[in-house]
Amino acid sequence: MASDDHSLAYRLIQENNLVEFDGQDYIIEQINRGYVNGYATVSVTALHIYTDSNRIIKYEQNSGVKTYSVQDVLNFYFSGNRLGFTTQVVGDFPKKQIEGLGGNSAFEGLAKIVSTWPDAVIDHDNKKIVVYQHSQKVKHRGNRLSYGHNSDNISLSTDISQMINSYYVEGGRNDKDKPYFPAHLVKDEASIAKYGEWPGGILSDDRFHNAQEIDDYARSHFILDPHLISQ
Repeated sequence: MASDDHSLAYRLIQENNLVEFDGQDYIIEQINRGYVNGYATVSVTALHIYTDSNRIIKYEQNSGVKTYSVQDVLNFYFSGNRLGFTTQVVGDFPKKQIEGLGGNSAFEGLAKIVSTWPDAVIDHDNKKIVVYQHSQKVKHRGNRLSYGHNSDNISLSTDISQMINSYYVEGGRNDKDKPYFPAHLVKDEASIAKYGEWPGGILSDDRFHNAQEIDDYARSHFILDPHLISQ
């Protein structure tokens, strides 16, 4: 917990800012503000920047069962990503079959690697993600940095982790199994400019035959600012 000492460091405690600890970057996602003995205080919850890979969404999904290497899966999710993630594979993994790869986040793609190759170990050095074969190298790193919560009568909490400011939308199909309109992204540019993009994933609803209607529906489910909770 930090007290307001009117310093620049205190003012920098804001959602989506980074905290460096032991050479690793952590993203401030939750902030609890309160008062102790008349002094403004703040406590934060920050997650390792590696978890930011859940903001990389692979909207397309490969149909059927296909054969992949570990590097193939990493390339599928991370190739050309705009968040600066890089990947590496250490070890000799056999190729395996996966059904319906895609349609989710890169973070979930890493989970798919672990479930498909049980001897895979995911390690990370900030935004460099390395998949090790168990026999090659195993490291244990804490993925979470959490500071204690205060129990004051007056406190305000903000949580950026539940934000959604973009959706990939898909509507219904006609009698010839053709989409009424192309699937596309719906974004709130103002929120993205302020907080970065927080994708909600794929929003697919056969009820919609009009692009504007599903766009409006998607926007109605946006969470454009961090939750503010008074306690």
